[in-house]
Amino acid sequence: MLLIFLALISSILCNMLVNHAAAHLTVAQLATLGTLTTLTSMAAGIIFLKEPYSLAFFMGAALILFGIWQVTRPGKKIEK
Repeated sequence: MLLIFLALISSILCNMLVNHAAAHLTVAQLATLGTLTTLTSMAAGIIFLKEPYSLAFFMGAALILFGIWQVTRPGKKIEK
């Protein structure tokens, strides 16, 4: 029962935070928040559930972080 309670609270809280962020961020910045969910889940699994990790884990995490950097780095803006 506690697990269901925690899952519901975290889901509701996360959705409320995403809705708040949607008013203040661009679409590209908001989309990168979704990729951070994967990194957080992977890290929590290793820390709290003692799941095994390998080189593939770190390579995947590096690719996710590289993708976030590509989207959020300052550069030329495309104008219509």
